[in-house]
Amino acid sequence: MNSRKSTVMGQFYPADPDEITDMFAHYNKILDENVEDKTLLKQKPRAIIVPHAGYIYSAFTANVAYRLLENTHA
Repeated sequence: MNSRKSTVMGQFYPADPDEITDMFAHYNKILDENVEDKTLLKQKPRAIIVPHAGYIYSAFTANVAYRLLENTHA
């Protein structure tokens, strides 16, 4: 199988995979510490609309959407 190296790595998102992992762990910590009504994080969406700009602009919001989507697999 052929694969293509990303041409935007380090531009729209960090080039280091560990930095990406740390970024989302940080976003989850912020979310967990600041959502007063924890039932919001237990919603089961039937669909999500996720922003897809560079991580600096959209990663926090996209993370929330995908986190909620995980609830549909439980």
